[in-house]
Amino acid sequence: MIHHKSRLLFLVTMLLSSLYLYGQNVVYLRNETYNNDKTIKGDKVVFERNGSIRLNNAAILSIIATEIEVQSVYVIDAKGVKGTDATGTLPDWCAHNCNCGFHNQGQSDWEKAGGETDRGNKGGNGTNGGSVFITYCQLSGIEGGFGNLRVQTNGGQGGAGGIGRKLINPCVDWSQPMKYKFGPTGHAGDNGKDGIFRYSLDCTPLTNRSEFTIDAKSSWLNTGITVRANSTLIVNQISGAWSVDNANYPLVNGDGHTNESSTALANFQDFKALKSAYFGSLIGKIGGNSPFKIGSNFQQVMSQTGTLYLQINDLGLGDNGGSITVSVLQR
Repeated sequence: MIHHKSRLLFLVTMLLSSLYLYGQNVVYLRNETYNNDKTIKGDKVVFERNGSIRLNNAAILSIIATEIEVQSVYVIDAKGVKGTDATGTLPDWCAHNCNCGFHNQGQSDWEKAGGETDRGNKGGNGTNGGSVFITYCQLSGIEGGFGNLRVQTNGGQGGAGGIGRKLINPCVDWSQPMKYKFGPTGHAGDNGKDGIFRYSLDCTPLTNRSEFTIDAKSSWLNTGITVRANSTLIVNQISGAWSVDNANYPLVNGDGHTNESSTALANFQDFKALKSAYFGSLIGKIGGNSPFKIGSNFQQVMSQTGTLYLQINDLGLGDNGGSITVSVLQR
């Protein structure tokens, strides 16, 4: 009899669990490949057993969920791709006005004529790593939680430079084995830049939050939200990356270019909308009041009433690139 009661209790528990999940938006992730930016939203996101995600082309993956379940070790592979190794160069041995008959020409004359042309080619550049942003409220699954979610966002290594080479004698008797002089090695390719991995806790129901995408090239975005004095304003970045100089500086999150003091950006402080915050940080203002720093995560009791505006911390917007998406909640 006890056995039957236990079995009945088990069946009832499974039925209730099924009904609970039926009312939820549950997203299951097993083996996925994304070649472009991807946003995944759900009441629950399940990283299934022994699965993996591959991000190509420095794609950005954003996961927004109330609950995240990690069933086993799960790999999000956002690594950049290694650059191609270069080969050695072999200059045209008839390009130095030599008489290309089958006779010997002094090696020293050839070396003088060759100059630096025997340097190997530069290796290919590694590609940038992708970025992963995870926003969640609670974590379930095997012990260790995020410790079992292996996120790899490092940039690809530059390819090796080739070893230069040229013929010892430019006028070659093709019936004989060719002999080479090996020159300097070419430069290695540049390493790709690391992507960003960040996860943050946000237990606000998805239906109660407003989301906004702020473009790095655009001036103050009117959110349409009226902030009330003495209310708590909560802003969290949920995806994206941007730069205040897309051609020369890497993409960063809403905290901005935190290493600006060691770069040329230190010389352009007059181009900041808010001098006390980093270039590229997310800033806000209430109505026509002075701007304040928000960054990637912000929670503060506000002292002003008015419309909330958002912008990247930069005044020269034309060379910027990228965008970020944030959630905004007022309590």
